[in-house]
Parts: sequence; C-alpha cells; structure tokens
Amino acid sequence: MMHPLRDGVHGTLFSSPLLPTFQQTETLRQLLQANLLPSAAEFHPNVDVESVVSLAPADLARYDEDIAQLHAAIDALISMIKTQTEARAVLQDYSNRCASVYALIRRLPPELLKDIFALCAPAPPKFFEGDPSFVTEVQPTRFHVHLLRLSQVCSNWHTIAMETPSLWATIEVDLSGGHVPRATLNQLMHVVSRSLERSAGCALAIHVRAKYPSPLLTLLGQHSERWRTVDFFVCHRSLAALSGVKGHLPLLERVQLGGCTSLRNRLDIFQAAPRLTWAAFSKFGTAPGRLPWNQLRGVTYTNVYPPMPLDRGLATMVGSPSECEWDIRNLHVSHLGLPLPELTPIHSPITRFSLQLVDSRDGDHARLVLGGILRALTLPHLRYLRLESLHRRGRRPALWPQEQFSVFAAQSSCGQTLQELLLIGVIITRDDLVACLSALPALKSLHLTDIPTSTTIEAEQLTITDTLLQNLTWVPSAACITPRLTHVAFDSLLGFSDDVMLNFVESRLLAGRSHALGHPFSVVIARLPRDTGTRELAGSVAMRIEELVAQGDLDFQLVDAPAQ
Repeated sequence: MMHPLRDGVHGTLFSSPLLPTFQQTETLRQLLQANLLPSAAEFHPNVDVESVVSLAPADLARYDEDIAQLHAAIDALISMIKTQTEARAVLQDYSNRCASVYALIRRLPPELLKDIFALCAPAPPKFFEGDPSFVTEVQPTRFHVHLLRLSQVCSNWHTIAMETPSLWATIEVDLSGGHVPRATLNQLMHVVSRSLERSAGCALAIHVRAKYPSPLLTLLGQHSERWRTVDFFVCHRSLAALSGVKGHLPLLERVQLGGCTSLRNRLDIFQAAPRLTWAAFSKFGTAPGRLPWNQLRGVTYTNVYPPMPLDRGLATMVGSPSECEWDIRNLHVSHLGLPLPELTPIHSPITRFSLQLVDSRDGDHARLVLGGILRALTLPHLRYLRLESLHRRGRRPALWPQEQFSVFAAQSSCGQTLQELLLIGVIITRDDLVACLSALPALKSLHLTDIPTSTTIEAEQLTITDTLLQNLTWVPSAACITPRLTHVAFDSLLGFSDDVMLNFVESRLLAGRSHALGHPFSVVIARLPRDTGTRELAGSVAMRIEELVAQGDLDFQLVDAPAQ
C-alpha cells in the first residue's frame, strides 16, 4: 500500500548547505549590531556573505517545491480519511440495522408495547392543587406529545400509538393564561377532537384549567358518558355551561372541582352519577352543592376560604356513609372573629377524619376554633383521626383544646372505636396528653410531633420526652394507657433519654404481645433538625435495637425528617 507522505514526494527531501550553525547566527547578530562589514574568513570559512545572498533564492525555491509536494500528500491523506470514515459509517449503520433484526424489543407483543407507551405518559397536571408551574401560553400539542414521538420510531410503533384508544383517553387543557387567540383556540379544538376520536369508546380522564368559559368545555361535555375522572379548575360560569351533562355520567368515579369562589345556583350537575365515589374541592367559597353524598367513599376540601360558612361545609358530612373518609386541608380560620359562633351539631357515621387548620393569629385562637369544631362533631364509628395545625413563622401553633376534645371523645365513643390518632404541630401539655391518651384504650397507632424553635417565637416545644415514653411504657395493670398500641411515629428533636426509649420499646415486646398480633411492634422516628445538630442513638441502645429487629420482634426506623 502506498504511503501518502513518503511515496507522494519524489526522492529525498532537500536540505540546503547554507543553513547556518548557531555560531554563525550569533556572529551575524553581532556584526549587525556593530554595523560592520565582515570579511569572508570571519563569517564563513567556505561561503562568503555575498555567496549566501546569491545562492539562497535557489535553495528557497527547492524548499517551496518540497513543501508543495507535502501539501499535496496531506490533501490526499485527508481525502482518504474522509473516504474511509464515510465507508465505516455506512458499514456501522448497516451492522446496526442487521443487529436490530434480532433485538428483543422488536419481538415484544403489541399488548406489552401498549403498556410501555402508557408508562411513558407524563404525570397529569396539578390543576386542582393550584400548581404555579402551569403554562401561561396555550400549547395545543403539549399533551400526548410522548405518543407523537413514539409514533416516529417505526411504522409498527406508529400503528400501535395511533390505534390504541386507551393511550388517548387523557385530555389536558390549560387556558389559565387568559384570552386565547382564535387561531390557537381552533388548533386546540382540533387537537382535542382528534384525541376524542382516537380514544374511541374508552373512559376519559379530563383535566381542565380555564379562566373564562370556553367552547372546549362544551366539546368535552358532549362526551360526558365516557367521563371517568374529571379535574375542573374553572370559574362558576364554566360549570354552569356544563349543565347539559347532568344525568349523563354513567362512568364517573372521581371529580375534582376548584376555583369556584361563588355559585349563583347550587351545583347539581354531578348529582346523578351512579359510580361516583370520591369528590374533592379546592378554593371553594360556597358549599359544593348537590352530590350523591350517601355513595361517596372519600371527600377532600383543600384551601377552604370564606365566605363559605364552616358549619355548612361540614354539614354535608351527615349524608356520608360509614366507609367514607373526610380530609379537610388548609382550612383558613384567621378571619373568624371572637367569640366564635356556635356550630350546628353534626352527627356522622364516617370512620376516618382529617383536619388541618391554617391560622395567622395566635395559638389560642386556633385552639378555640379547633375546640369549637370538635365540640360540634359526633362521630360514633371513628377509627382514624388526624388533627394538624399550620402556622406562620413567628406565630405559635394551635394550643390543644383538651376540654373540647374530652367532650368530642365522650360523645363519639372514641374510647371504644378510635384506633389511629395523629396530632401534628399542636402544643399539648404533658398532663393534657396523658389525659387524652388515657381516654383512648382502643388506640393502636399514635403519631406525635415536637415543634422546633425555628417555627415559633418561644423555645422549642418538646412533646416526645422521657415523661411521655414512661407513660407509654406498658405495665401489667389497669393504669397502662394505650395497652393495644402497636405502632408509634414521632417527628422528634430526640429530647429523650435513649435508655428510657429502649425501656418503652422492650415493654411493648414482653410476653409475645407483638407476635400475637401477627406483626412486630413498629417505631418510626423522623429526626427533626435543630440548631445544635442531630444526634445518634447511644451505641449500646442501637445494638439492642438491631438485635430486636433481627429477631423479628421490632420494626424500627430512625430517619431524617424531610425538609420543609
């Protein structure tokens, strides 16, 4: 094979005999500096200066000739490299295509590919939660873009993506940016129409956020017989425009409504929905209207603001069945003045109830509100109760309303029914906590929290202390509180002694009580950050806990609490 650099140049490369030595170069520099005319003998023994001047052009020409030949050889080499690179790329692509013939993904059945395509779908938008990350510019191709990309892989994938109705059964529309240009709206209507066509007869999941009424809602309403879940964060006029769907919701199972600060007429479009089992409301300023409350299994209120009267919202609890779970999050009560109005008594058979208060006033105001709500409730079948207080920085959390809780526990028979209690972010004294727990002998699960200094004006509030753990330590007498306890969760500043904590844990393991229940005693400690840093359990205590876990008697977790 020809060597392009060696064989592209004929003969040996030229080297001029006039090339100076270092000494000759130095002598010439000195003569130039002294501005003298040298003799031939002083400068060069064989060639005088005049000869160098006369002979150098010829030698320079020979150098130019050699350099030109070398450039030609380099150009030939670059051309060969390009040719070889292109040939290699062709062979690589051909080899890859040959190998792909045997690729496992080509042999996946269409049913499995459909499932994989479904998993590629992005999470639905959080319109209901008021997620600030929603787009402000309408993008008609924003949803189902993953299907369009998958369909470009090959003709087989294109067929599966385009002809699988279930993949097109989720409709997302975000018109929260305000006015939408007609051209954009027409394009969006076209995209939604195509999605509705491709979804064929599949049940639909609808997610709509709209600031003003839109013909898109009318279009979606024409397919209400296929609605399975709907998420509407819209104004009351938009809901009014959907009045035609009433009585045409045979598949509807879940509904989320938000943003309706006022309703001129009580909402009744979801009143006749035979499969509806879960309803959620966000930023509702009025009661949600007529729903099939007696068939719901879950009701959630989020970001509840005035002017909705508190007792009117809670009154819908009366019609809920015993299997229903009620969850009220971010109930803003700062606007409630003192003295608080007496709430209408509410008697409900529900078994699970969660209440989260948000109060920008002091902790005593939150205590009065929480106490007023508890006093009005009678829940004789209650098994799960979560009470939480959220507060602004520099404000105390809710103080615990022990007197009102005692009334609630007595009239609700919590001593016989309540199995899970969560008290989050409330300030409760040692005596009140002991009194509270002593009234709940059926309790099996307990979740308590300390309150770090960074969240209050005052010093940190320690709920999980040696005194609490000693009171929870099992004793073989009627004086033992929560004798059936099988699970505890502490959001803790670790303000307790490790030995006391170990004694509490071991007391709950005696006589095989945990094994008799079919599972080990469970302890979860979420370690809260504090200015002095976090600490670990003492070495001997940690070793003993590891031993109990290895024996299967204990399930123990010590983790860092998630950042707020």
